[in-house]
Amino acid sequence: IDSYVFALNNLTFKNPGTDPTDNNTKTSRKITFEVSDANSDVVGRVWSLPLSRTITVVAVNDSTIITDTRSNKTTTALKFTERGTDLVIGDSLTLSDVDDVKLDSVIVTISEKYLVGDSLFFSASGISKLTNSGVTTYWNDSVLTLSGSASIDSYVFALNNLTFKNPGT
Repeated sequence: IDSYVFALNNLTFKNPGTDPTDNNTKTSRKITFEVSDANSDVVGRVWSLPLSRTITVVAVNDSTIITDTRSNKTTTALKFTERGTDLVIGDSLTLSDVDDVKLDSVIVTISEKYLVGDSLFFSASGISKLTNSGVTTYWNDSVLTLSGSASIDSYVFALNNLTFKNPGT
């Protein structure tokens, strides 16, 4: 019996997945224990009454990861020429989230050396994808805000069509 007691006392639960609650639909687990005697008394093997324990699983909200897939991003800046054509700046961006399939907002900021006339906007296909997904955009000075619940793929498609422009003089 001591071996079984030792084993049960050292039993652990683990879920190595990135979404152990399945989007908060399975927030607990019921563990049931039953033991049987070895029939050493020769009157028949008998099972114990079940004993149950409940484990509450608490999800951790993992943050979305944004990645630039350009291989030369640390050595080569994107280049915009004055009075030049629009510069696509988001074409190498990817987004991933291990515990969510949708996003509800993205903020893109010209964070250094913003000049009046600088603008961020989406190509026609990018804005169409956002609009059809229920995402709205708002530009205010150096900040572009996207808001609305949509698939990660919709946001990635739009960001891949994000452009920079300054009309110059």
